[in-house]
Amino acid sequence: MSKVKVLLIGGGGVNISLAENFEKEKLKYVLLLSDKTEAEKLSEKGIKAYAINLISEDEIRKFHPEKVKSIIVDMQNSSDMLYVILILTELAKESNIITIVHNEDLEKRLESVKKIKDIKIINPSKQVANELLSLLKEK
Repeated sequence: MSKVKVLLIGGGGVNISLAENFEKEKLKYVLLLSDKTEAEKLSEKGIKAYAINLISEDEIRKFHPEKVKSIIVDMQNSSDMLYVILILTELAKESNIITIVHNEDLEKRLESVKKIKDIKIINPSKQVANELLSLLKEK
């Protein structure tokens, strides 16, 4: 784990795409998933994916989040994501934490966590919508 630079937590589309790109670029990463079948399928494609209980502090601790430079959390289940973020605020005090959110409610909830630890919140849907709006205004 000392060589790992990025810890990807969750099987959202952004994390899967990042893992594929990191693999192509030979960047050091690990992808943690809750779905064992998905982890096995990705491992067969050469992705460094492991299935664990993502809401278990003990399971996450095994991957030494305190030693990685950045952690990207992209999970479909909002409650689980909030819980994982709270775990990471304790375990990964020096790591950059980036969350990928897919709805405004979760984005708002995570804003309150920012009072505990500075985390970056990215809403890809909003970013794409804003970019499309700009393109449409140009026409």
